[in-house]
Amino acid sequence: MLNIITVNLVFAGSRYLADEIAQGAPADVFASANRRLMAPVMRAGRMSNDSGRVFARNRLAVVAQKNNPAQLATLRDLVRPGLKIALGTRSTGIGAYALDVLTKAEQLGRIGVPDREAALQNVAFYERDVRAVLSKVMVGDADAAFVYTSDCHDAADEAAASIIYPLEELWFNTG
Repeated sequence: MLNIITVNLVFAGSRYLADEIAQGAPADVFASANRRLMAPVMRAGRMSNDSGRVFARNRLAVVAQKNNPAQLATLRDLVRPGLKIALGTRSTGIGAYALDVLTKAEQLGRIGVPDREAALQNVAFYERDVRAVLSKVMVGDADAAFVYTSDCHDAADEAAASIIYPLEELWFNTG
């Protein structure tokens, strides 16, 4: 006899999903983009502290508009006056990782303290998830954005954005 199992997938930002599950939304599996965002689910008693497992990895990249009209090539280019950057909100995985990368770049001497602050001054958009961040570049509202490389590959087919600066070394060092 064949057992039929119904699987309902819900895709949204990790912060949103964590809050929903913590408030009682049914879930058998929660795949978060950020371990820190599992905390509300654990505090609510919906998962145990030792049940989390790493099952995938991703990297960050800075993307720019198609054909890179702002001529961005390095992290230091993000400090130019008038540049518009899109980030995830600080409570999202992508937003937290982007801030971690800027902090790590400062610690490693890749950018200075004034550069980090100037880049943050250029943030014109704080979005609720990585797709919203990427869309700001795709529609031309933002010059650059921090996104996951997996989202870059999805968008590349739509000729929407160019990867400017893969943050592999900085990403690796942020843990």
